[in-house]
Amino acid sequence: MPANPDHWICQHGAMLNSIDDFADAVAGELRAQRARTNVTVAFLVTATGLSKSAVLHYLNGKRDIPIRSLARLCAAMDVTPSLIVARAEASNVNTR
Repeated sequence: MPANPDHWICQHGAMLNSIDDFADAVAGELRAQRARTNVTVAFLVTATGLSKSAVLHYLNGKRDIPIRSLARLCAAMDVTPSLIVARAEASNVNTR
């Protein structure tokens, strides 16, 4: 277990910067997926049933994303949550 509880160990033994950095990386990957799929915020609101403010907060990393909301956003953008998390992990890993 890392000395700092905010650090996570990924499958390759590298450490993620922090939980906050990881949450920001997930938000960034959601924004990137939104750009790849060319969907609007309005579409995400309709497709997920989330409020516009919630969607914007999640995409901008201003609010932690509950797993159910992450799943809804991912489904609306035709991507799996595990792929978004893997991309976020890859973009946020420090090598030792």
